[in-house]
Amino acid sequence: MTTNLITETGPRGAGKDTVLSSIIEKFGSEIYRIKPCTTRAPRPGETHGIEQYFISEDEFKKYEELGKFAFVNPPHSGYRSGTLNTELIHPISIVDITALGAGILRDYVYLTRWESFIFFLVCRLQYSFPSYSEQAT
Repeated sequence: MTTNLITETGPRGAGKDTVLSSIIEKFGSEIYRIKPCTTRAPRPGETHGIEQYFISEDEFKKYEELGKFAFVNPPHSGYRSGTLNTELIHPISIVDITALGAGILRDYVYLTRWESFIFFLVCRLQYSFPSYSEQAT
């Protein structure tokens, strides 16, 4: 089976969810959205198994001990997160991930002989255009 991984990274508020949702909407069932595990509680509107897998700290430690993670992020704001090996078995997958995580997954892709690895960065550029009144002076 040919396997391809697309990773998306960028700062908070850059529009990653918008880009990811657009890609999923465009390609539908042809592309699988990788869902990481996290020990934080779901935010309003989030559903277990849709955006992420929300698990307890004990479950996270158990998965880690059993080697079920392809990678684990360093703790952030007191929470832990990681991507399960079982999330990386689809022909075309996309994930919203930190730059560090993308680097780790890149190494995983090469070690497991995936067909391709695509990395893209989403960033919000802020321009400061002069107003019409400033242009007239």
